[in-house]
Amino acid sequence: MTGFIVDSWPEPVSDRRCHAANPWEGRAPTWYRERIWHTAAGLVVLVTEIGDNPGMSITNNAENIWRQIRQQWSYALVVEHYDRRSYPGGRNLPESFDLVDMVGGRVRWTSVEPGWVAEQIALSVPSKEPQR
Repeated sequence: MTGFIVDSWPEPVSDRRCHAANPWEGRAPTWYRERIWHTAAGLVVLVTEIGDNPGMSITNNAENIWRQIRQQWSYALVVEHYDRRSYPGGRNLPESFDLVDMVGGRVRWTSVEPGWVAEQIALSVPSKEPQR
């Protein structure tokens, strides 16, 4: 057991490193870990900041990440996630989860409890990796 909340959840149907373009031309893209679960209501996409991300943080590039995910899956619930692995050197901070949405063309974050995310994932239905 690693001590991370997410690691106790069911296996996602997809778990991979992804990147989103940096809005500043010529700058490194934002790299992150993307985990996807199929649920009865759609997809839950967990976007986790990774410690070796050379670009903007997932929070600072949330708009591009959200648009990229929603272009692929219009019914995806996007959750931003940080844990101590998200920081070089592993800062001892608690895991955090924020529901990410766009309202009126602006990013909106809503802090959610890990239990709420786990409940969404508990609705998982067995499936193969989502079709793009």
